[in-house]
Amino acid sequence: SIDLEGIAGASGITRAAVGSGLFDGARCYVFATSWVTPVEDQEPVVAGIFGSATLRDHRFQIGGVSLVDVLNQVVGQTYGAQCPKVFGGSEYAGCGVSLAAHTVTGTLTGVGGASSFTDLARSEAADYFGAGTIRFTSGPNSGLKAIEIKSFSSGVITTFEPFYYLPVVGNSYSMTRGCRKRMSDCQAYGNIINFGGFPFIPTGSVYSQVGTGGA
Repeated sequence: SIDLEGIAGASGITRAAVGSGLFDGARCYVFATSWVTPVEDQEPVVAGIFGSATLRDHRFQIGGVSLVDVLNQVVGQTYGAQCPKVFGGSEYAGCGVSLAAHTVTGTLTGVGGASSFTDLARSEAADYFGAGTIRFTSGPNSGLKAIEIKSFSSGVITTFEPFYYLPVVGNSYSMTRGCRKRMSDCQAYGNIINFGGFPFIPTGSVYSQVGTGGA
């Protein structure tokens, strides 16, 4: 396991980047070298993946695991009504839908809070961007991670998590459509051939039914 501590604001690691989860799940490399004249990758120690980062006053703390720990994970295919594929991923690991073709840009015309804002120029149908993501390209949240969209209707965008800083009217953003992994969503994208769900598998209640007799 990997446990790192540092001073927030030093070496380009800002409080906003840590607090907004920008480093969560990041790939990391640890190597040994001289602190007097450091040389990157002088003596590789381990490669790993960060967990969630936390702020403690002016310090940050990040835990992680080595890449070899991935071998301890149980991996198997699951079957359910929803599609298990990665939306926008390659056809091998995902559904093959182009995210670039479903990404728009705009500017905020209203702010209701850190997780609710408005762009009256948006004319897409309700839930068009549901389960998608939005990131800011200007303003205080520029450069921070994208956040998943909870709902979209009449230009009002609501996210599951609040942004680290309160957005401001006039901030520009980039927003990408998502997928709720239903068959109807795949049909809307014209991509039903790559749908990976099984909505017609009988439920447990069907399996447990008692017969009523027969000939």
